[in-house]
Amino acid sequence: MGSLQTPGIWDMMDAVFKKIDFLLCVFLVLILSLSSLAQQKQERAIDSQQPLQVDLLAPLDVGKLNSGSRIFAKARIEWSTSTCHMRAGATVSGHVIEVVRHSKDSKGASLTVLFDTVDCEGHPAHIPLNVFAIIAAVQPSQDIPLADYGSFGAASTGPHMGGGGGGGGGHAAVPMDRNQDIAVTASGKPLTLPAVIEPGQVFGQKNLLLAVGTGTDGGSTLSSPRGNFRLESGSQLVLMRKPVVSPAAETAVVASAKTSSSSTETAESKASDTQPLPPPPKPEVDETDICTSPCTVLSSSTDNNPASAGTASILPTAPFGYIPHERAEYNALNHEAALTFLDDHNLLFTFDLHRIRHRYSDGVRTETIRIIRAVIVDPVTHQTKRATDWQVQGNGQYLWPLGHGRLLVHLGHTLNLMDAHLESIRSIPVSGQLTFVSLSPDGIHIAIGTLHERHNREMHDQLAEIIHSEPEEDVDVQVFDDNFKLLLTSYQTTTHPPPVLSNVGQIRVISTKPNHWRILEYTWDRNTRVIADLLSACRPEISTPLPQSLFLVGCNTSPLRNWYRVLRSDGHPILLDPGSSREIEQAASSDDNSQLAVRVVHTDHTKANGDYFHKEDLVSQQISVFRVLDGKRLFGISVNASLADQSYALSPSGDRLAVLTDGRIFLYPMPTSGNTSATPPPSTLPTKPS
Repeated sequence: MGSLQTPGIWDMMDAVFKKIDFLLCVFLVLILSLSSLAQQKQERAIDSQQPLQVDLLAPLDVGKLNSGSRIFAKARIEWSTSTCHMRAGATVSGHVIEVVRHSKDSKGASLTVLFDTVDCEGHPAHIPLNVFAIIAAVQPSQDIPLADYGSFGAASTGPHMGGGGGGGGGHAAVPMDRNQDIAVTASGKPLTLPAVIEPGQVFGQKNLLLAVGTGTDGGSTLSSPRGNFRLESGSQLVLMRKPVVSPAAETAVVASAKTSSSSTETAESKASDTQPLPPPPKPEVDETDICTSPCTVLSSSTDNNPASAGTASILPTAPFGYIPHERAEYNALNHEAALTFLDDHNLLFTFDLHRIRHRYSDGVRTETIRIIRAVIVDPVTHQTKRATDWQVQGNGQYLWPLGHGRLLVHLGHTLNLMDAHLESIRSIPVSGQLTFVSLSPDGIHIAIGTLHERHNREMHDQLAEIIHSEPEEDVDVQVFDDNFKLLLTSYQTTTHPPPVLSNVGQIRVISTKPNHWRILEYTWDRNTRVIADLLSACRPEISTPLPQSLFLVGCNTSPLRNWYRVLRSDGHPILLDPGSSREIEQAASSDDNSQLAVRVVHTDHTKANGDYFHKEDLVSQQISVFRVLDGKRLFGISVNASLADQSYALSPSGDRLAVLTDGRIFLYPMPTSGNTSATPPPSTLPTKPS
């Protein structure tokens, strides 16, 4: 009987298991369906709400564009949808749908455009985008400070996500990404932007109207009732995903936007009629240009005669194989040669042997491999202690002194830390084209930038043809300590200068209004400190050759002058040089925290920093040594100009100065501390060597 009952039990259990399996399948199907619906709902919400802020890469000129013409812009911030992630600076492209120019039959002009292709991490994606709003202004852009990318001391995963939410629906108002730098119109006037922008709004350009998504093929139409118009490159556009709404709804939204814009203009015009004129601006004071004790003001390049330095010894460079090449056109000094004191008894002279270069392709761009000879010389006996040849990648700077007999040298695809005997201590790989190396004054923090190309060759060539220059690229930034331990990663663009490091963070310059600048220090623990506010007709250039001080180069336009200042970390000046129109390439360096060497290159006629020049345009280079305590000049020499950017070096003890010029190295003994307070007669100024 027991054996007959067993099959019945198993049949019952099998039926139960089948029912459980069926119920589980139904339950899983329901969960997957609900998850899919939720995901689709979320995707629709993300896709419809996220604005994309872009800068035009080429002007939108009604008089020059035709139907079908390609238009290009770059993303200002990171932007993501469910299917696409864009880095800041990625290319967004579109086309002109329709053009109506000013003519006898049409007093006005219009341009209908649609953006339809975005670069999703190097992969083009078709995403139709309407022009939602326009800021017809030139707005300086600043990247996020390095410290904001993650905890300093541990490698970061990357920058924060950008973008912002908006209201639901196709054409709701959107919040704007607020930049630290101000927006200014083409005429230089500040432009105040609201926190939320409505559809169809145009800022910074009168008589320009925008109808969002009402044109042919659903494009947005820019129009002017007073003839042809031009929207300059650099103008900002706010783009939104092309909505799927009825034509009646589109017309109602555009009409509402026009009514709102018209009422705003009427209110502003009435207010301007009734309000009194603003009082005249108060005279502005630049506190970095006010010398307080202890401080030194140089009235001219030849005043403030330095103490006697004695007779220089001359070291010929031809026996080493150095032959200067000086017949090209330049817009900055080059890196053909360099002088560096490893210590008081070892002077390193490196130079390009100008042998046949080997070129290789790295993405769209190409780089060269050149041979650099490194020679260690005794600065007293002139005896050669060691000579070796390096293979250096690229034509940029390849050597950075770290102090205490240490060097950073870019050899091939690596960055090498070397000792005073040119032996490698450790190295890290450099993946790609090296764009910069930035050091803190104490040499403990090292920022390295490598090129990260955004575009394939076809897109690169299209952009270069439209903007008539090399397209903007990304630069991957890594910050290391002096043991090459990675501290954090971030990125910036090739249009921004390399980061300037202090011992505790990063120094940055931002625009507060036209020709007004603010110097800030962003510390690694994410604190911000204002160092100084100043006036300059050009964006100031800053370096940190010393701890707790800044070397600052700016300019005036009336008259044209390129000046420099040395500031303490509290913004008060140590040294002021008003400069002249014939000074370019001001630079400073120091191997001794008590003294600072400054080089100024003089030209035979007026030039601004960045202008092109030839070797024969350069008259001389003046190197002066100043006391850091009060800016007093201890020594000065004027010699023939060199095209080498690293043409001078101060010994670690401050007792010797080396200067490279025209195939010779001049070695000057520095005055002792006992006679630095004396003011010698003008005849003691070292004369220009023949």
